[in-house]
Amino acid sequence: MESLIKCGAFDSLGNRQQLLENLDLIMAFAAKLQKEAALGQVDLFGNSTDVATRSTLTLSPAAIQQDTHEQLAWERELLGLYLSQHPLDDFIEYLEETTIAISELKPTHDGKSATVGGAIADVREIMTRNGKKMAFVKLEDKFGEMELIVFPGKFDELGELLIRDKIVSVKGKISAKDRAGVVSEEIKILVDTMTEISLSDARDYKKTGKKKPVPKEKELPSEPQKDPIIYVRVASSKDDSQLLAIKQVIDNNPGQAEIILVVGEAKQALRLPQRVANEAVIPQLRDIVGTESIIVR
Repeated sequence: MESLIKCGAFDSLGNRQQLLENLDLIMAFAAKLQKEAALGQVDLFGNSTDVATRSTLTLSPAAIQQDTHEQLAWERELLGLYLSQHPLDDFIEYLEETTIAISELKPTHDGKSATVGGAIADVREIMTRNGKKMAFVKLEDKFGEMELIVFPGKFDELGELLIRDKIVSVKGKISAKDRAGVVSEEIKILVDTMTEISLSDARDYKKTGKKKPVPKEKELPSEPQKDPIIYVRVASSKDDSQLLAIKQVIDNNPGQAEIILVVGEAKQALRLPQRVANEAVIPQLRDIVGTESIIVR
């Protein structure tokens, strides 16, 4: 199949119907070659051993010469890959200077504005609870891919641009937060504006030698360090002197660490209402109950 495309079998296809007709011809021709090979009339590579009986393939003539963009769309749709060239090859210089490569965006750009560009690879529309349409769009450039989120207010304005294989420039806010609001490695763009980039836009573009600057990274807030939980094991709840000593240590060292008493063989856990300064109480508690009866987590 690849050799047929490269030698021009699809270059002159005029429309989708003609493409399907030619594919039927190719499949029938391939089946005929297999049959002839089984009868010993052709060699392993489909070449007839007898010139007089060599099979030939004649494809339907083209009605209209298709542009490269449509041919590439057909290649991807029918074969799952691009053979003749990448659809963004003609847009490289334009995209390099007017947009930021997807691979250059990082979680540390969360909340910053950016302009990206590329080909729309997939569009998934959903209906919100309010009966409004929004979309999740997969955008690809030659260096990576990312998700664009088009909220209902923007969907009404930009919906007609959300077409697979359309080349677009997109401006919006970078979001690296998940549903819980935690910064993750997955970067998205919350779309503000979107414009189509035509082939003439790319070809007429005058290169300046200046690339679009990447947003300044911000320092992500580090997760607050959690205070430890101190587990104090006591053999019996009836040892009043030991319990009183523990209480005095707790009362004299207020802080932020949580303390839990684990009582008796049943290991009943009692969460105390007071919080303590762990650095100060741990050595004192060890003197009271023993090192093996203190666990800090």
